[in-house]
Amino acid sequence: RYGVTRRASVRTPAEVTRIVQEAAKAKAVIFYTLVDEEVRRTMRRASEQAHVWRIVQVGARGLGSAREAEVRHAKQWGAHIFTSRHVHHNGLKDILDTIPPDSDCLITLDCDALDTSEMPAVAHPSPGGLTYMQVVDLIAGVAAKARIAGFTMVEFAPKKDRDGASAYTAARIAANIIGHIARQI
Repeated sequence: RYGVTRRASVRTPAEVTRIVQEAAKAKAVIFYTLVDEEVRRTMRRASEQAHVWRIVQVGARGLGSAREAEVRHAKQWGAHIFTSRHVHHNGLKDILDTIPPDSDCLITLDCDALDTSEMPAVAHPSPGGLTYMQVVDLIAGVAAKARIAGFTMVEFAPKKDRDGASAYTAARIAANIIGHIARQI
C-alpha cells in the first residue's frame, strides 16, 4: 500500500506528476522541502493535478531561487510556504498545523534545504538551511498526523561528498522515513 521512492534527481514536470500519482491516487497532500528553482517549477505542475489539493513547502532561503511571479502563483494557488528562517525562529508547529490529520502525504526532500554545515554535498549549497534535527522532527511530525504515502530525495551530489558525511546524513534521513512508514503499515 505504501512505498518509498528515491530519485537521484527530479527535473521534469512529467516525473513529478508520475511520482505524485504513484504516491497518492486520491486527495494527496504534498509536503515538500525545497530550495532548487527547477524542482519548484515542477511543484507548480503538480499543483495543476486534480488530485493534489495542498502543497506545503519548507526551507526556502534565497530570493534568487524563485521569481516573484512563481511565489505569487504558488500562494494564490494556496501553497503554504515556510522559509528556513521561519523554522529557525518559530519552530515547526505552524508548519505541522497545515497538515490535515489522516491525509496521505508525499514528502520530497531537496537536500539543498539542509544547512551546508550538515549537508555540504549538494548541487547549490547555501548557508542558513534546516538542521538534520529539524528535518527529522518535521518528518516525525508529519508521520504523527498523516500517512507518508511516498518519499523522494533530490539534489544530493555524491561527487562533492569528500568524506562521506553527506551520504551518511542522507542515509539516516532515508532510514528515518522508512521507519515511520513501517510503523504506519
